[in-house]
Amino acid sequence: MKKQFLLLIFLAVSKLIFATPDDGIREHDIVIGYNDNYYYSIKTISYPSGTYFSHRDSAFLVDRELQTGKVISKIFLSTRYHRDSTSYGDWKTKESDNNEFNYVEYLKENNIKYLFPNVYRYTTYRNIRFDIDSEGLKIKRKNEKELLLGIEKVEIFAPWVRDYLLKEAKMDKEFPRRKHEYIKVFDTVGDNEFLFVIIEGKYDPEYLQSIVVIRKDKLEANILNIIN
Repeated sequence: MKKQFLLLIFLAVSKLIFATPDDGIREHDIVIGYNDNYYYSIKTISYPSGTYFSHRDSAFLVDRELQTGKVISKIFLSTRYHRDSTSYGDWKTKESDNNEFNYVEYLKENNIKYLFPNVYRYTTYRNIRFDIDSEGLKIKRKNEKELLLGIEKVEIFAPWVRDYLLKEAKMDKEFPRRKHEYIKVFDTVGDNEFLFVIIEGKYDPEYLQSIVVIRKDKLEANILNIIN
């Protein structure tokens, strides 16, 4: 399972190999699961290289508090340095892995309820979609919207969100016909207790993801409001 785990990390970051000099930091956050007090994810980080011919990325296992999103620990998993020494697309990769870390034992020791891979995707409310704006995270059904979490609470899990929304609003004002979104809901994963909403921010050349945690009973109450 460890080999499969490292392969999943590599696949998550491999699409970021071809760097350009103006690349910004690009972060992806992949939900693993949770226990009574914490939730866990694989965070992959792609770093600016300043050249077309090299690229570096790293992966960490991050432990956060369920209620606040506060980072408790960040365990290094792997790093990869990609280099095209000939400048003709002949990419070579130098890898460095944390061989002392046992992923399976870590899951057992922390009693983590596993929500990864996507077979555990949250599908209870297939007709419900999510949106995010300056008010906060909303659920929408057809033309109706209901505020689920105010922007202040969203910021607890994604401190960058208000800045991206302000940038998006500025661009909307200058270019009202544009269709590009700076921030949106990327995915949802969960079970009968919690929903993990992954939001993404795109502001070229940066790309960020953060995981917002919502209790299922909170979600159900809002769904009832929007239906009734």
